[in-house]
Amino acid sequence: MASGESHDSVVLQFVQCTNSNRDIAEAYLSKSSGDLNVAVNAFMDDVAALVLAPPDPSRPSASSFTVLTWNIDGLDPGNLVERSRAIEDFIRRTRPDVVLLQEVVPTSLAAMRRIPGYLVNAPRAEIQSYFCAVMLKLDTVRCRSIAVDDFEGSEMGRYLLTASVDLCGANVFLLTAHLESTVNRSTERKAQLARSFAKMRECGYGTCILGGDLNLRDAEARSVGVPDSVHDAWVACGEKLDRKYTWDRSVNDNLGPFQPRVRCRFDRVYVGARIEVVDFDLVGRERLPSCDRFPSDHFGILCTFQVD
Repeated sequence: MASGESHDSVVLQFVQCTNSNRDIAEAYLSKSSGDLNVAVNAFMDDVAALVLAPPDPSRPSASSFTVLTWNIDGLDPGNLVERSRAIEDFIRRTRPDVVLLQEVVPTSLAAMRRIPGYLVNAPRAEIQSYFCAVMLKLDTVRCRSIAVDDFEGSEMGRYLLTASVDLCGANVFLLTAHLESTVNRSTERKAQLARSFAKMRECGYGTCILGGDLNLRDAEARSVGVPDSVHDAWVACGEKLDRKYTWDRSVNDNLGPFQPRVRCRFDRVYVGARIEVVDFDLVGRERLPSCDRFPSDHFGILCTFQVD
């Protein structure tokens, strides 16, 4: 059980992930000492022993997988239910293997937990007002462990969330963070980026993926220095200008009137040498008819990868 999470919360997550019931959840959690990941994996193993699942036609090959990372702007209370539902619907339609979310709040977390077939890990959900979450598609990804590393210098409760998973026959390390915000917190943000790269090094670089709202300016990335064994997914996929700016006030007016010159690549994805970037796209660029707003003030990043 993640620190700070109540037993009832873990039971509910098990039921939602497995489409089972409370009695089954209690039984598996009891056998796994309350560890949600262990309990869900045990349940899925038992199901797999009874039923041979058909192949997922959305997967191009056994070595290909998709990752969505998105700051979903839960701190904006405006149209939060509609915007959360739109993100929920997008995940239901596209079924990414991995979803990395930042700026999640209870309302948006409840929407994500309604999506069947995903294990939703949000270790700080019970103790912080907004937080990161990792969603893993149960029929393609097996979770080994979840770890939280606090950024000691953060004034905003920021941390690095790392999931060790089995994916496409490899042990893949999924890292997400919402690095320190605002211009005047650049020094701390660079320290957090350096710590994130250090975590990738600790995990061996090769099958690591770091994705999130890193709030990065290009000068900060250059100052910290991207390790030789790590690649920027947007750069690796051709540096397409129409997919560059994830926080683009020239087209996204969720925060107020258009500002044509305010365009930033705050959200980034960095990958290790064994991860090949097949596709890199921005999502959430359509207005919602119900409220005439975008799902978030950030556009999400949807990547297709292959693992060597």
